[in-house]
Amino acid sequence: MPHTTHDHRRVLNFTDAVFSIALTLLILEVNIPSAEAFHQTSFWDIIASIQLELIGFIVSFFVIALYWVAHLRISKYVEEIDHPLL
Repeated sequence: MPHTTHDHRRVLNFTDAVFSIALTLLILEVNIPSAEAFHQTSFWDIIASIQLELIGFIVSFFVIALYWVAHLRISKYVEEIDHPLL
């Protein structure tokens, strides 16, 4: 099999897209209360009712962001992207 390499920019763009989709899917899982709920209870009561969900989102967001930053830092040392690296 011939030695083939892949364009570094295309691979980085693809991984950026994967991280972006992961972060987008995270925010879609956060349930936003209805407008009626805001009229019936106070803002802080609503925040208290979803605090565990918000904490989970924030922690997950920062973990994915840390992996993304680490990936970007490591990828600048990669000179050639071939099949074994993928």
